[in-house]
This record gives sequence, C-alpha cells and structure tokens, in this order.
Amino acid sequence: MRLGHPNTKLIAALAAVALLAIVATTAWAATTKYPTIFTEFKLKTSSYGGKFKGEIDSTKSKCVNGRQVKLFRKHNGNQKKLGSDKTDSKGKFSIDISGKLKNGSYYSKVSKKDFDNGKKVCEDVTSGKIKISS
Repeated sequence: MRLGHPNTKLIAALAAVALLAIVATTAWAATTKYPTIFTEFKLKTSSYGGKFKGEIDSTKSKCVNGRQVKLFRKHNGNQKKLGSDKTDSKGKFSIDISGKLKNGSYYSKVSKKDFDNGKKVCEDVTSGKIKISS
C-alpha cells in the first residue's frame, strides 16, 4: 500500500456498513407499533368451576377485535395452557374452566398481531395474575 492512496477495500466495507445501518433504520421506522392493554381480568367462581373474563383495549381498533387470548396456570414453576378465546368487537373474552380450580397463579396472554403486510403491529401483552390457594 502506498501512502496517500485510500484503501478501496476499506472504503467499500465502510460504505456497506453505512448502507446496512440505513436499511435497518428504515425498516425499523417503517413498523408502527400499537400497544395492547388489559382493562379487565377477573375470575367468577361457581360450584362447577370458574369463568375467567376480561377485556383488552388499544389505540388502534384493529388491535381489539378477533385477538387470540390464552389462559395459563403457573404452579411450582410449571406453566400449563388451560384454554383460549377470541376477543369480540369490544375486546371482551371469556374462558370457562370446569372442576375445582387448583392452586396457582392464573393469567392470560394476547400474542402480537401484524397487519398491513407487517408494517403495523399490535403488541403482545400479559394480564395481571389471579392467585388461588386453598
């Protein structure tokens, strides 16, 4: 290498890194994220078992209707899916559990949802916990 002459391989590598940074920033900026929140998560018990009811909300209406809600029970480090439901147009859901409710922490999860070819995302969310102990 002669002094005074730029290293073309180094310049090409730096240009490639700069281009990747611009593409990554553009792709990230192109995704609009909408938060999803639980506005309600409660349990109604009966002699037949229990009914977990709740409601989600978002600043984007597409993030409320038809979202998959899964109910889980966690006990002694083990997690088990107990059921699921889809939200209605108001974001409400209901999941019935038959039989005696077991000890543990019960909570629900709503997975993320993409729309407009992935350019918009409804974020995932986990409810608060309802603890059962006899």
